[in-house]
Amino acid sequence: MSTMDESLDDCLWSGTGRWRQLAGGVGTKSLAGSVRVYGWLVGVSFAFLILAGFARFPPRVSVDHTAHYLADETDSHGFFSPETDPAGNRFVWTEPYAATTFTSIGRQPVALRLMLRSAAVAGGPDAPIRLIVNGKDVQHLRPDPQSIAFQLFQVPLPRVAHGRVTVELAAEPFRPRTGDPRTLGTMVQSVGIDQHAAWSQVAARYWLYDALAPLGALVAFFALAARSASVADLPLRVWPARSGYAAVLVSFLGSLCMLAMVGILLWIGPIDAHRSVAWLLGSAYLGVLSAGAAIHLPWGVAGSPSLWSRFRRMPLVERSWPVVRAACIVALFALPTIVALHFLASPGTGDVQDKLRWMHSMAADGLVRGFQESHDDYPPGTYVVLFAVAKIAPLLHLGFFIAYKLSLLFFLGLSSAVLLCWTRNVPIATALHAALIVGSAALGYNDVYFIPFLLLALWALHEKRLVGFSALFTLTCLMKWQPAILAPVFLIYLVGTITDDEQPKWFRQIAWRVILPATMILAGALIVFGKEFLLAFQRATSENFLSANALNVDWIVTHVLSWWDPRRFGFTPETHRRFIRIPHTAALALLKIPFFVVYLWLLIRFARRPKSFSTMLWVAYVGYAAYFLLNTSVHENHLVPAIILGGLLATDNQRYVPLFLVTALVTNVNMVLFYGVDGVSRLPLIVRGVDVSLVLAAINVILFVVLVVADAHRRKAAEAFPETSR
Repeated sequence: MSTMDESLDDCLWSGTGRWRQLAGGVGTKSLAGSVRVYGWLVGVSFAFLILAGFARFPPRVSVDHTAHYLADETDSHGFFSPETDPAGNRFVWTEPYAATTFTSIGRQPVALRLMLRSAAVAGGPDAPIRLIVNGKDVQHLRPDPQSIAFQLFQVPLPRVAHGRVTVELAAEPFRPRTGDPRTLGTMVQSVGIDQHAAWSQVAARYWLYDALAPLGALVAFFALAARSASVADLPLRVWPARSGYAAVLVSFLGSLCMLAMVGILLWIGPIDAHRSVAWLLGSAYLGVLSAGAAIHLPWGVAGSPSLWSRFRRMPLVERSWPVVRAACIVALFALPTIVALHFLASPGTGDVQDKLRWMHSMAADGLVRGFQESHDDYPPGTYVVLFAVAKIAPLLHLGFFIAYKLSLLFFLGLSSAVLLCWTRNVPIATALHAALIVGSAALGYNDVYFIPFLLLALWALHEKRLVGFSALFTLTCLMKWQPAILAPVFLIYLVGTITDDEQPKWFRQIAWRVILPATMILAGALIVFGKEFLLAFQRATSENFLSANALNVDWIVTHVLSWWDPRRFGFTPETHRRFIRIPHTAALALLKIPFFVVYLWLLIRFARRPKSFSTMLWVAYVGYAAYFLLNTSVHENHLVPAIILGGLLATDNQRYVPLFLVTALVTNVNMVLFYGVDGVSRLPLIVRGVDVSLVLAAINVILFVVLVVADAHRRKAAEAFPETSR
């Protein structure tokens, strides 16, 4: 490089070197230094967004079930259709016995609010109403029989153990004299839960969040002052070197503030199913960011080793680094694990009730009989795990619900452990662990049951242990059918990687070491579970939904149908509770053609080109993404295998990290949009006249098109410039 070029380069880097030295600790021109600086800038920017979100979106501390909600039988029963009286009051009549359930209630005392009117106003009896909460008699309520106005009753409730409050009203029955055939109880305008007292413990400490910005400014000020002791061209050189210590201590003070808030949020419990979780995760992030800054800032003047560097250089730590590293990994996994435990009491989606029903059936009739009587589309591997859970639960004095949730947490941890043991990549393993929490611990999907088997199968395939791969992948498919879509990709990879010496006997290798183990396992399953095994597969492959809550092309088609014929395909505010069925087999097959065309095209391209394990993972990822976005009858949680494949790609090449993170984000947004973070809360699909689900589905399709086009261009570049594309 010429002298002019060197001078120009020095000028370009000298302007940012000071900030690199402050944020990253090293004022170099290396790529690692750049990534470190921009990483801190992104982290701090995200922290400001979190603080702004806290100020804009506090948790809802008051929840009211109005007449319209009470009449909906999703979380209530025993209420008739809403009515309006001459005064304009919207209310519902109850049956003699009625109940409604509130979820995501904190662990602190709350207040119950009821707006009631006596049945005596409409000719009914003047009798007290029994208030029963979670199966216990709490109070007898007696509205004024002379008042036509709805009267407010506030009843304090003790601490709630499991985050759910079921309010039951038992009234004396009567038959109206107006010819109304109904048997009525009393009139209810609303039933609500007030948690202001619990949240006030956080509101009184808002100043801890407000203090973060001044503390951050102090950290920057002290860090710059510390640099003046070693960098002569800074105007702050008058400040003593001890300012570096102050910067570190102030950073630790910020992390302690957030640790206190995390503790308070965990103590009061999930007040709001969505926002309180966001507050918990946001506070934890702010605390981790502050602690990370504290241990990476120079301890003293600029250029001095940070606390983390000093810790690494301690003789005891150097001698026992494997143990210390393991402790750091455990600490890194601790935060998502705590979050997962936070969701342990979440009721989950309707899938949870299906699993509990199967567990009760198998506990009474045995594994095989329970599987055969369920008449569902799940493979028998899931039933084997649930049967084991049903047998272990009584030994540990656990109910089936908690036992099922704990089994999901166990397989979640096992999945992360397998990935960590294989790749030794702690950040990706931690990210995978966090990405699967909502689907497993919160919503109760059992996808984590097959993930350890899929990871072990791919590990065995990578090591060319074909028998182990065949057995483990077959077990994966016996846990859930969807991973079987990847089988053609794996088979093409196996055939294409057989060496020249093995070429004459490649069919024998595949037959004996791959096909035979899989056939033996499948035959054993058929012998044990009978024809119901085949019927379950038939049910799974013959679903005729257009889109089962998956934000894909068919979800867009669903909206097009609603615009074309609103009577037949009309949408309501609860559209995500309805699936559009395609009863005609020919029409359903026609809708599947795009997926089969794209998947076949991928397989042909893959078969014609040189094969590597990374290429196989890429083709498997794109093929599975094509299934999710282009096929019919896809459910909202079916993108989980793509998260696994994306994580493996990210461990192999860092350029796939954004792909992995976007896949995890798309999967979790799809599930949360339809079922919240607890399985029963409902997010509004229409925001300011715009259907959010339709926008997200379009974004998903665009991302997939970009993915396929980028793959085609990358392949062309690899063929034209093989030296530079490796």
